[in-house]
Amino acid sequence: MTNSVLAALIPTTYRQSDLAYRLGLLREYLEFAFFTKQSSVLNPEMIGEFSTAGPHDPADLGFLRNLPPELYAAFNRETFHDVLDQALIEAKALPTVRLTVAVLLTTDAVAMVGQWARQAVDVHALLDFSIDPELGAGCQLLWQDVLRDYSLEQALRTHERELYERIPALFSAKAVA
Repeated sequence: MTNSVLAALIPTTYRQSDLAYRLGLLREYLEFAFFTKQSSVLNPEMIGEFSTAGPHDPADLGFLRNLPPELYAAFNRETFHDVLDQALIEAKALPTVRLTVAVLLTTDAVAMVGQWARQAVDVHALLDFSIDPELGAGCQLLWQDVLRDYSLEQALRTHERELYERIPALFSAKAVA
């Protein structure tokens, strides 16, 4: 990964969709600063002005405020579009772990899974989630065209015969007494 923008975003961004969103938010902020405000200086006060220019989620503003100052120093009015376009191209080439889960995960759960993926799969891995309630619990993981099924549905299928053999014993007269 050669792009300094991606290097700044990847450590706290785990979902592919969040990375694209954050790149778009950064583009929106830089366009506001360089073109609407005609400023050549990017500073915390400018983020404050950006926050009043339209409806922005407080988490988004926090994200902008927490970016390293040296990242902002690397942008200028003439080149920031090219830098962000290049970051988007490089982002699409990052390794992606596709996960199907039964329910929408919380932000904390996404971070936990993302940290696991960065340790177990690739230090720059991004996650791409889809939801399938029929999984019941667990997940399906697709990495490098290999599907791993850790769902409750798969576990029940795998142990179906054993379950059918044990269920009658659970309801026998001895077990009920």
